This record gives sequence, C-alpha cells and structure tokens, in this order.
Amino acid sequence: MTKIISILNEKGGVGKTTTTSSLGSILASRGFKVVMLDLDPQADLTLACKKADEATNIYDILFETKKVTGVNVNPNLVLIPGSSKMAATKFKTKIQDEYSLMHPITVLRSVFKSLLVRDDIHFVLIDCPPNLDLVVQNALAMSTHVLIPVVAHSFDVNGAWSIVCALNCKYS
Repeated sequence: MTKIISILNEKGGVGKTTTTSSLGSILASRGFKVVMLDLDPQADLTLACKKADEATNIYDILFETKKVTGVNVNPNLVLIPGSSKMAATKFKTKIQDEYSLMHPITVLRSVFKSLLVRDDIHFVLIDCPPNLDLVVQNALAMSTHVLIPVVAHSFDVNGAWSIVCALNCKYS
C-alpha cells in the first residue's frame, strides 16, 4: 500500500520543504518509487527541483485538466509542481465552484484516487503550506502519515502542538 505522508507545521521556516525534498531523494535513491506533491503556494519544492515551468502544476490538475501528471526528477522520483494559485482564499473559492457536491476536504483525495491505488508507487510526500487551511485539510484527509518537522525552539514546538491538537479534534 502506498504511504502518503503530509509534511506540515503551522510555523514557517522549520524545514518542511527541505524535509520533503531530502526524504524524497533518499527514498528514490534506495529504489522506492516516490511522488512529491507541492501544495505550498510558494512552490519552493518545485523550484528546488528546478522544474518550475516544465509541466502542468497542481492547480491545473485540480481545476483545469483533472488529469494527474508530473515531472520526472529522476527514474524513481516524480514531482507534481506547485502553483501560487494554491493560496487559501483562491483555493476555497475554486473548490466551491468546481466541486460543489463534494465535501471540501476530500477533493484532493478524489482527484488523486487513481495515483493512490497503484502498486508501483511506494510513497507520496506532500509539502504543505505553513497553516491549517483547506489545502492542508485536504492533504491530511488523504494521508496515511503526518511528519511534523520542528527546530528546537519554542515557537516551532507551539506550531507542532497546534497541529496535534487540531488532529485530535478533527480526525479522531
């Protein structure tokens, strides 16, 4: 079964993108098939992979083509590029317009359903923005695991704690 890992923290600058990129590269180098999904509107994971202008991005997949496509970073690693259009307010409005009959936190899972049942993909790593908005809620709804990177600093621990509290309230 594919492991779907959301990498998130409500605090910015704790290494979410670096963790996603490094973990994806390490897993791919060990022979695992990995898909990295850049949900952060800053699209730094996309820039780090030097694939900014090469493919259909996550916004296009959700609201234009509705067909999952990615960019091969190497033989075992695929990137689904990010987009600045994934900002929270724009995303929520588009979800209401395009997917009005669907529960708003299940849209990502529904669109990526075909990807998640494939036997040849071992990991999907989701680089999330630093918040708990609808984009992140969609990531959590399709995840089997959550990874919360922190720096040994009280503000970062507070960000991690708020996620744990939110998960206990919403998903238990």
